[in-house]
Amino acid sequence: MSSEASLHLPQRGGRAARAPHYDVVIIGGGYAGVVAAIHLLRRASPPRLAIIEPSVRLGRGVAYATRLSCHLLNTRAKHMSLRNDDDDHYTRWAQARAQARSENKDTAPRVDENSFTPRGWFGDYVGQELNVAVNQAGATFTHLRYSAMYCEQVERGLWSIGLSDGRCLFAPLVILAVGNTPRRTGGFPGLRSPDARVVHAWDLQSRPPRPDADVLIVGTGLSMVDALLTLERHDHRGHIHAVSRHGLIPQAHSDNHGCCEPLTSVGLRALVRELRGSVEEDRRAGRPWQWRMDAARHQAQALWRGLTILERQRFLRHARSYWDAHRHRIAPEVALQLHALKNTGRLTINKGGIGEIRATSAPRYLRSAGGDAAGS
Repeated sequence: MSSEASLHLPQRGGRAARAPHYDVVIIGGGYAGVVAAIHLLRRASPPRLAIIEPSVRLGRGVAYATRLSCHLLNTRAKHMSLRNDDDDHYTRWAQARAQARSENKDTAPRVDENSFTPRGWFGDYVGQELNVAVNQAGATFTHLRYSAMYCEQVERGLWSIGLSDGRCLFAPLVILAVGNTPRRTGGFPGLRSPDARVVHAWDLQSRPPRPDADVLIVGTGLSMVDALLTLERHDHRGHIHAVSRHGLIPQAHSDNHGCCEPLTSVGLRALVRELRGSVEEDRRAGRPWQWRMDAARHQAQALWRGLTILERQRFLRHARSYWDAHRHRIAPEVALQLHALKNTGRLTINKGGIGEIRATSAPRYLRSAGGDAAGS
């Protein structure tokens, strides 16, 4: 997270006949766009920089815009610092936030390097780090609260970016940080029926169902976990069904910490065989399987590059869901809540897909989990 950006900045003094002119324009003001801006602003000669983002608050995106304290980071505090030379910077920041938010300092939530803090806190931290970088750099920085409508090269070394208000920007370097665009329309029959009550993952906080309504969640990944926590926060009492093709749910982080040797096999089949064998060996030795997955995670980019096109397609078709459930893990305390809902019978995980959605005389409440749709 705190690796230095390696962007080649264009030289100033080039074509400047078109205005307004920036050295760098970043399209997207979520986490990725703001962290790119922070790295650029920390350079010895920071560029003239603009971020195009309609939201008022930068650095949040979908993940960190939540204000519910039950929505926790999926990574420990010690791994979230935005300072290359200070791994504990976010931990100390979160500790100060916990103290400031508690009326009684003696009963303030305990935060240490292994804590999973609220995601909204981290969004505030990213925004604050941007402000610090801007003030320390003394550079030209502009937040343009519009949408980018197009981006095209108008001549060699110069790009034109059209804004939603009709203006154009010109810059020799453009960074795309648009994130995952929310899918506002689905492919299920009947989804557009006026009788189908559908709430997307990013809307559930403002549009909760009736407390006694049954709920269907399409997808069983991280968005499902957020939805469950949001429903709990709104005192929901109805039954919840969640469905995905494999019926896999995110696994929990281990309380123990350790490391393993990286994988050495070549080819998808051999890699899967080695990973399974190593996990079984770890189990017999009393070591958590999470250590082995963390080692593989650090290799993921190199392993992916080493696969053939056919192997990549086979992985995406047959193994990705299993990888996601074990790689993208949740805080242990969140996992306990999830299993409590299952054990009490309020949550049922279903394996399968959605064939049709239609209104009935007793309509249920459907909620789509966005990126965790049934086919994921």
